[in-house]
Amino acid sequence: MALLAKAAWVDGPAAANRSLALLIGGVLMASGGLVQLLPDSGPRSRSGTSA
Repeated sequence: MALLAKAAWVDGPAAANRSLALLIGGVLMASGGLVQLLPDSGPRSRSGTSA
């Protein structure tokens, strides 16, 4: 969230990268939200090991 806020209100020479920073921040937030929606696969057992 801080990345998006900084990108939206930045002035000076860094303002040329505003759209790139907003795009990266949006992709990161969208991917984080998508990961939260995916079902958990649960614990996996190792094959080939004996107890």
